[in-house]
Amino acid sequence: PPPPLFFFQAHQGNPDPLWSRGLGDVYKRQEFVLVASLKQISSLLNGFSTEVTPASAKNVECFQSYLSPGTSVNVTFLPGSNIEDTVEVSGRLKNEGFNPVPHIVARNFKKIEELELFLDRLVSKANVFEVLVIAGGIAKPLGPFSDSLQILNSGLLEKYSIKKVGVAGHPEGSPDISEANLARAMGDKNEWARNSDMDVYIATQFCFDAASIITWEEKIRRNGNKLPIHVGIPGPATLKTLIKFAKSFAKRVTHIMLYLSHIHISEPTRQQRSGYDRCIDKNRDSGGVVGWVG
Repeated sequence: PPPPLFFFQAHQGNPDPLWSRGLGDVYKRQEFVLVASLKQISSLLNGFSTEVTPASAKNVECFQSYLSPGTSVNVTFLPGSNIEDTVEVSGRLKNEGFNPVPHIVARNFKKIEELELFLDRLVSKANVFEVLVIAGGIAKPLGPFSDSLQILNSGLLEKYSIKKVGVAGHPEGSPDISEANLARAMGDKNEWARNSDMDVYIATQFCFDAASIITWEEKIRRNGNKLPIHVGIPGPATLKTLIKFAKSFAKRVTHIMLYLSHIHISEPTRQQRSGYDRCIDKNRDSGGVVGWVG
C-alpha cells in the first residue's frame, strides 16, 4: 500500500480565529463536487503542523492562544540569521507546551562546528527531538555542506539524540535541482532511512495543485519510496505573499493562478466590511496576516 499522506499548514503570522470569523462570507467560491467525504477531508488535518519565523514569533504574545497543546511548529533558520534566534523560539515553544521542529539548513553553516553548536543548543536549551533537514535556497553554500544528505550522513543527529527527521520533497519541482537529481536524492534519503533508527518522513514545499501532488507521490512510490509524506498547503497569507512565493518557480505561478481563480471576492456588506477592517487592523498590529485564503 502507498505511504500515508498527512497535510500540514506552512505559514507565517498568528491568525486569530475570533477575529477571522465570518471572513468566509466575503469570498464566493465556485461550486464543485466533493469526491471524498467531509470526514475524510477533515481527517487529513489531524496532527497538522505549522511554521513560524523568529521574526514573526516576536509578534505572537502567546502561541497557546492560537494552537492546541502538542502542535508541532517548524522554526525557520533563514540565511544570514543568528542560530540563537531559532534556539530561542524553539525553547519558547517547548515551554508553552508545543513540539518545536527547527530547520537544519545545510548551506547556511559556515563550518561543521557551527552545525554541532546549533544542535547542542537546540537539545540543551529547547529539548528538541525532531528537526527538518533541508539543503537551503542560497545558490552558493556558506561552508562544507551543499545538500541535506551530508547533514544526515554526518552522524551529528545521532550524537545529539534526535529521534525524528523530516526531509524535503518537491511535488512541483525545484528551480535549481533537475528532476534526475531530485529522484536520486529521494532514493538516497530512503536508503538512509532504512539504515537509521530514526522516524523519517518527507515534508513537501507548500503546493497549490492537487494533481501535481498525486502524480509526484505515485512516481516516487513506483521508484521505491516508503517514507510517509507531510504535504504542505498554503496557510493564511495575503494574495501578494502567495504570489511572491509562487514566483520562485515559473510552474508554480500557473498553479497559484488556477488556485486563486476559484476565489471570487464579492462586495462585502457594511457589517462584513466592518469585521474585515477590524481583522486587518488587529492582525497588522500583531504582525500577523490579513485573513485566511483558500
